[in-house]
Amino acid sequence: MTDANERRLAQMIVVDRQRGRVLLGLHKSGPWEDFYTGLLDEVHAGEGPAAAAVRIALEQAGIVISHCEHLATFRFSSDAWEPANEFEFLAESHTGEPRESAALRPEWFSIDEIPYRKMPADDALWYPAFLARKPMKGYFNFAEDGVTLLSHAIEEVDAIETI
Repeated sequence: MTDANERRLAQMIVVDRQRGRVLLGLHKSGPWEDFYTGLLDEVHAGEGPAAAAVRIALEQAGIVISHCEHLATFRFSSDAWEPANEFEFLAESHTGEPRESAALRPEWFSIDEIPYRKMPADDALWYPAFLARKPMKGYFNFAEDGVTLLSHAIEEVDAIETI
């Protein structure tokens, strides 16, 4: 159970299976400046995580997502920020060409060449299973620097509760 006032994030990960690639965004500012992630931001008050993920894809990369799948939910904690639940969505089709926004610069990467060294430390641990469409839940605890991963647990589950 989560507190209604708790911080919530949504991340849309767009995959082009035909070309074997994934869309990531290089953040221009904020806590993930110079790091790649999926299309990631806060869920607004009164907004569901799936609707937020679709909105974020449009705002950050200029693409329209008509169908996505909620495949993972993770809890993040650190002394560097407020704890947050992050909802991970997979989209395998979109409309429009990704374009740069004020928040990030989108870029396609081969699934075999994802730049994990330029991504948050948790991503290398869960992206492979996520890209294989395996539902998961878990937590990640980061150090005071907000970058160093101290502990984590990831569990594959039969299904993720629809949000």
